[in-house]
Amino acid sequence: MKRKDIMHRSLQSLKHAKIRTAFTSLAISVGAFTISAALSAGYGTKQYIEDLLAENVDISEKKALLDAVAFAEAGVIFFGCLALLASVFGIINTQYISVLERKRQIGMMRSLGVHAKDVSKLFRYEAGLIGLFGGLIGCALAFILTLFNDPLIRMLQTNPNEQPPKLLIFDWVSSSALLIFLIIIAVIAGYFPARKAAKLRPVEALRG
Repeated sequence: MKRKDIMHRSLQSLKHAKIRTAFTSLAISVGAFTISAALSAGYGTKQYIEDLLAENVDISEKKALLDAVAFAEAGVIFFGCLALLASVFGIINTQYISVLERKRQIGMMRSLGVHAKDVSKLFRYEAGLIGLFGGLIGCALAFILTLFNDPLIRMLQTNPNEQPPKLLIFDWVSSSALLIFLIIIAVIAGYFPARKAAKLRPVEALRG
């Protein structure tokens, strides 16, 4: 079975399970948004502190400010990781239910000569796509948030005529790494359901 065919089947399967896929992707997107937004705010704030306190500032004071920003950033990222942890269990649950619902389809595929490793790939690809969709939504929302930097900062400024600092700068490198990480995590989460699907015997699977 070619990789293109496996990908096509994976997309079709995700379309049939729209509600489960949507909820699982939503959980991933919440975690991805929280982490990406925290990285953007942390990146922008650190840049602002570096530029603002470039001269005539005690090094220890500057370090204390940067440490405070890093601590706040880590705290928000931690909550984002909790959401991602919950989404991992969501992926496992979604994929296990999908295996049970598609027993006959799996049996038919196996009886037509589709190898067990291709069946396993099918479910791993599905899990990876769920991670990809959720990650893209979360990172896209974080990017949109950075576009509202000026109005958001103006709300907090005492002088409305002052140019608002760029505290929200989208970190493309970190967000790209986050997206890749989410896909890998999703594929790992889908490993055991994929293994279960691959081990189904054609005759037993056709019986349902």
